[in-house]
Amino acid sequence: MANKRFDQAMERIQSPSFNDMPLLARADTFKELKDGGLLNKEIAALAKKTPQHVEQLLILATAEPGVRRLIAREQVTYAMVIEAVRDERRGGQSALTALNRMVANAREAGRSRAMRRDLEPVKLPNRRTLISMLTELTPLRAPIAEQLDAGQDEMSISISQSQGRVLVSLLDVVLIGKRPGKKARSSARDAKGAM
Repeated sequence: MANKRFDQAMERIQSPSFNDMPLLARADTFKELKDGGLLNKEIAALAKKTPQHVEQLLILATAEPGVRRLIAREQVTYAMVIEAVRDERRGGQSALTALNRMVANAREAGRSRAMRRDLEPVKLPNRRTLISMLTELTPLRAPIAEQLDAGQDEMSISISQSQGRVLVSLLDVVLIGKRPGKKARSSARDAKGAM
């Protein structure tokens, strides 16, 4: 079965109409060739594209179904998807959540397709607030360092309620771009954008 899919992918990529195929179909073709053992540069040579282009389409081919639906519906550009997926892989927020927010912002502006300006940048707290938050967490450093030095896989530390609030606020800033003290956008609203 795998050989048949690889052979079919080879036929598609060598077809004169390959570049006229929908973007996700081309991405899936690249993935089938990659899964069949070809290197990005070999796929690029067959498609007469750059290895970077192949890498980008492989990102699209492996995107979660909700992200693929946004691409198929042409609600986002593939460049925005690649950026969102790479950000998620670096520890940022979910690509689907970020893209759904962009689509929602575009709809609010009366457009059917999200644009880069619809991207919500991570809003960091001002310097004074950040220093205050980190100062609140400073007493946690010593017990955490001791447990790390002891090689403990799981740590047990006591934190105050105010330290817990600070940690949650910092995580909100990093993971969902929420300013300290502000309520996050509803995840139900984010999920609605994927439908």
